[in-house]
Amino acid sequence: MKTYKHIFEELLKEENITQCFHDAAKRKTTRHEVARVLKEEREVGNDRPEPQCLQEHVKALQKMLEEETYQPPEHKKMLINEYSCGKVREIIKPEFQYEQVVHHCIIKQLQPIVLHGLYEHALGSIPNRGCHSGKKQVEKWIKGYKGKKFYILKADVRHCFDTEDIHVIEEKLKHVIKDEKFVRLCCTVMEHEATLKPPEFDDRWIKDEQWQDAEFLSGLPLGFVTSQWFTQLNFKTFDHKVIEDWKELGGVDHYIRYADDIVATGRNKKKLHRLEETMEAYLKNEMHQKIKCNWQVFRFEYPDRKAPPVIDKRTGKEKPKTRGRALDFMGFVFHYNRTTLRKSILKRSTKKAHKLSKKEKINWYDASAMLSSMGWYTHTDTYGFYEDHIKPYVNIKKLKRIVSKHSKKGVKNNDVRMVSVRKHGQADRVGHDIKSDSGLSAKEHRREDQEGH
Repeated sequence: MKTYKHIFEELLKEENITQCFHDAAKRKTTRHEVARVLKEEREVGNDRPEPQCLQEHVKALQKMLEEETYQPPEHKKMLINEYSCGKVREIIKPEFQYEQVVHHCIIKQLQPIVLHGLYEHALGSIPNRGCHSGKKQVEKWIKGYKGKKFYILKADVRHCFDTEDIHVIEEKLKHVIKDEKFVRLCCTVMEHEATLKPPEFDDRWIKDEQWQDAEFLSGLPLGFVTSQWFTQLNFKTFDHKVIEDWKELGGVDHYIRYADDIVATGRNKKKLHRLEETMEAYLKNEMHQKIKCNWQVFRFEYPDRKAPPVIDKRTGKEKPKTRGRALDFMGFVFHYNRTTLRKSILKRSTKKAHKLSKKEKINWYDASAMLSSMGWYTHTDTYGFYEDHIKPYVNIKKLKRIVSKHSKKGVKNNDVRMVSVRKHGQADRVGHDIKSDSGLSAKEHRREDQEGH
């Protein structure tokens, strides 16, 4: 097993911290609190003790980290509606100065450690391992069965982020990272919002002697970019355990995990049930988590050639009657011969199209939001739905022109422009003209949006 040393020394380098400031500021440069920190020079004649420019902020954060005096601020929790799954989630919005920067400092060092030896089909919040790469892999596996009978195990971890045991993650960090200062910094971020509570297992497990009076420091905050990487590190051993078990069991062909959603396929239904029992036991004993009770093992969708064909409501043509179930995973619905979108995604994009059709003028934000949802349609077999429910209400070419026009405005301007102002008889004074990607200030953005540019 590979171990890592001297990570904290690398993290403290001035060029690394500077880069993390810029990484944390991406797509946020119009915010006042971000623009204030990203100043390249101190204003002449300003002798205030607090940091006034980027270099001073870098040195201030560097000193805090070196002396281990950094402490995360107190947070206010926010509720968001996640329409894709119909859930309301509680998230925490970290502050830019310096919380988000510290998170990026940690990720910069932690990312290669997590990626080393990570299971190839562990997806979610990982560069080049999103839902579209997972979609290609699942479609490949389905085609590989060539119409033969097979089953699918579908499960997910109950309240994954909320129930993650902080001490378990700490032990895994210490196991591979031989740098106490870096581990302590990670623990500072993790433990700040964690709570002391018993494991949320069902009654039969709580009655076990090993769980009596047990309490765990649990909970990774939603909204922190670090939480995603700590989760992947935590599930790294779980993935390899599942792979070892299926090889021993036989009858299990494929396994994929998207964040806390798990899918396995195989020709033997009983062995998939045994695999689920093994996963549940490992989560309980080693990670102090559990699989949600709605896990399923079902036969994948297949055409019933013996049954009379049915009529397609849209085209009026005959098609084979299907039995079994399609796989709903990562926002996609996988059928035996095509891939469509989850109903909630279709409903949301339709609602958005209807809303745009009623507007006299469409601003660049609404146009880009609509175009981004169109990416789902280009990667799936849902063109018919697009023709019926999207195309009559929005003009895609017009939306592209609006976004293109808006983007061209930003070519001539940087996110933050330093303007040197010379007044007659006075020394040079450095001022700041804060601009967005489009070259417009925040006030100009709001004015454009209100006018429906």
